[in-house]
Amino acid sequence: MDAVPVDSSTGVATVDLTSAALGATPAQRTALWAQMLATLSLTRGVRSVLITVDGAARLETPDLPTSPTTPEDLGYTVVQVNRPNLIGRSGGQLRWFNPAASGAPASGTTTVHLPGVPQTWTQLAASADGRQVAGVSKDATTMSRWVAGRQYTRPVFGTNLTRPSFASRAPTEIWIAGTPLTPAAGEAGSTVWFVSATDPPQSAPPQPVDVPWLGAATITAVAVSADGNRIALVVRSASGGTQIEVCAIVRDTSGNPTALSTPLRVGDGLSEVRDVTWLDDSTVGALARSASDNAPVHAIQVPIGGLLEDLGQVPTQQLAAIRGVGDGPSDVYLITADDRVLIHEGATWSPVSGLTGLVVPGT
Repeated sequence: MDAVPVDSSTGVATVDLTSAALGATPAQRTALWAQMLATLSLTRGVRSVLITVDGAARLETPDLPTSPTTPEDLGYTVVQVNRPNLIGRSGGQLRWFNPAASGAPASGTTTVHLPGVPQTWTQLAASADGRQVAGVSKDATTMSRWVAGRQYTRPVFGTNLTRPSFASRAPTEIWIAGTPLTPAAGEAGSTVWFVSATDPPQSAPPQPVDVPWLGAATITAVAVSADGNRIALVVRSASGGTQIEVCAIVRDTSGNPTALSTPLRVGDGLSEVRDVTWLDDSTVGALARSASDNAPVHAIQVPIGGLLEDLGQVPTQQLAAIRGVGDGPSDVYLITADDRVLIHEGATWSPVSGLTGLVVPGT
């Protein structure tokens, strides 16, 4: 797979899209420029970004500066997400809790009622308001949603399904990856699907998007950014190596996702990447092993274009997942292989009592 090329002499990062991008409206083209600037302008050595179509002309839109360098140049600001309450799992029960009060129950009337979710469903995710919950079966072959307390289960459409991921802006989409039941001709890798959470849950189908650069590689984890326009993927190559790829989500004239852009590879020096989450708009967190030492898989901060940094001491427990709340590297949780939840406190990791799982709404 090819990463986004950067001209070392000029500092220009070139993102080449297919001709499908020409069908986007001017507003959607501007949004795509802003998305790529939000990601690539933070990469070391990148001074500007160029988006082309089929390797030729620049993707144009009205009032586009000659050399935009930040989303602000296009009238965009970075989305900051505030999630005061999280969702804890205790067996088959979900409950709101206040992370600032050592896991105490959340107070107030703004939290919606949460459904009971049998323990046969794992890898839970939730919409930003908590009104929808999604998960996959233990054998990773089926996806189910809980909307207004009622469960809706999709017919099997793939295997090796990842944890679903919600975009936190409206219209809400649920993203998931896995091995399709019927691979496309000449393809042997994963498929990435989205489900419109605004469509009737009993009929909303998983819809595949084009990921032409993936080839025979497989996707083992997905995480949508807070702005809903970028997606971080853990990708396993045919040889077994893993890496983190960050892509922009390309949309059609109706705003529906159609493809993932050429990826930006981040986290050079990491191996055995197991999970990824967004810590803020320009930083992801990963469960991985650093190639520079012999430490086991642990939590690592991965700034886009910056240096890797360990997130506190390495826990003694075997780790299965990492969850960022979106407020930076100080607000991070780990989930162990035996379903315990650990919170990041200073340089250490402390258990959150009474929980067997954690859901960060809107991720």
